[in-house]
Amino acid sequence: MPNLLALTSINGTYQLGVATTGITDLAGNALGAAASAWAVASVAGPLLGTLIVTHVSWRWAFLINVPIAIVAAFLVIAGMRESVGQSVGRFDLAGALLAGAGGSCLMWAFVDLGEGKIGVTQAALIAAGIILLALFVWHEGRTPHPILPLSFFHHAGYAASTSSSFLAFFSGFGLSSYLPLAANAAFHENRGIVGLVVGAFTIGWSSFAFGTGRLVHRIGERLPCIIGIVIHIIGLLLFMVAFDHGLAWVVVASLVSGAGMGMLSPALTVVVQNSVPVARMGSATTSQQFIRQVGAALGVSAFVLAATTGGFRVGLLLLIAVSAGAFACILALPAHSLHEGNH
Repeated sequence: MPNLLALTSINGTYQLGVATTGITDLAGNALGAAASAWAVASVAGPLLGTLIVTHVSWRWAFLINVPIAIVAAFLVIAGMRESVGQSVGRFDLAGALLAGAGGSCLMWAFVDLGEGKIGVTQAALIAAGIILLALFVWHEGRTPHPILPLSFFHHAGYAASTSSSFLAFFSGFGLSSYLPLAANAAFHENRGIVGLVVGAFTIGWSSFAFGTGRLVHRIGERLPCIIGIVIHIIGLLLFMVAFDHGLAWVVVASLVSGAGMGMLSPALTVVVQNSVPVARMGSATTSQQFIRQVGAALGVSAFVLAATTGGFRVGLLLLIAVSAGAFACILALPAHSLHEGNH
């Protein structure tokens, strides 16, 4: 593949880029391909699970994963080539334990509060979670090989993308986790309708992720992120009235909110990948994924708490406020991160 890759120097730092259309081209196409595989699984999984629970037994929703896992393991062993980079020192076990323990304490507290348990235990869990996460940040700034290098946040693109990811996934997963419960209650425990509503959300997310992943190298990352978060907020606003107007409105709201998340995901990942040297791209990407998962987990707990105590619309108001915060962070993204000059 001659002339495809080029080694360039930006501000004295050598980087691996694409000679014709930039590293975003390859990254976007790769993310689009990954999204297409995720599309099939994410749509087929809930629908297949609904059919199994309805017509066979709920136990087979778990047992069916055994042969699938065996096939996946065989494909990995047979087709994946191992690649090993330069050693970067010991794994940051202390950082992983602090982050895991802090996040778990907060999620435990939110789940308890959502169940109406309010007391000293819940207050202690929240305090412990905040303290542990503060210690995690302190530790990451001092350990020689952190799992979340704080130096990444010196790059405006990485900082804005990671902040946006945390808030957007807080909203997206908060909604998707409670959506089956809301649909189940509204449509008299009709499992087929619940599968349709959840399927619309995943179809919107996966299909728009696939399309956006293949377009970011042409239109940049900020534009699809802005459009995506606005569409997601529109979906949340539709949900405020959707259950009062019937199934069609609920499906449309689910599809729209999922589509907005689909536009965001690959574009934010490309910004992170273009914000650091190629040698640190893996670390930057995994740190973003870690922060996304923390946001998603806290979003699930917080939305359940808000919806349980104040109703579904109160939970939606929480997500709209969080999404507005994501919109503010997205405005700080570079229009096209490849042209910003990575550090």
